[in-house]
Amino acid sequence: MSSKPRIRALPGTFDIHRLPPGDEMPIEVRAATFVWLARTADELSVVCRPNADLAARAKVSPGWAAIQVEGPLDFSIVGLLADITGALAAESVSVFALSTFDTDYVLVPGDDLGRALDCLAAAGFEARGHGGSI
Repeated sequence: MSSKPRIRALPGTFDIHRLPPGDEMPIEVRAATFVWLARTADELSVVCRPNADLAARAKVSPGWAAIQVEGPLDFSIVGLLADITGALAAESVSVFALSTFDTDYVLVPGDDLGRALDCLAAAGFEARGHGGSI
């Protein structure tokens, strides 16, 4: 990639939930401004802000921070997630990657957010401050 897109840390934390594969979309997150769902034959994964009602009936990994790649991104871009995850892997930062039609998000453990942003800046990504109210 010749020019790397800007990144920004979203405010607050997110939880990653695992529900049985046959569960419906949780009603607890239907009005959320940021929710990501993925269903496979084995599970229903939900990423959202901490939600006690949902957490009570799911396996949960709490306390993740989100880094957004500013988009929209063109589908012809090659290697963007590899650049991001490679830089974070070199610093032993765990990731949970999400993609939407317009952009990508990388979740990192909340305690590692500062270190993650520093290593991405060293890798050539321009980081903007916390933005938006997602």
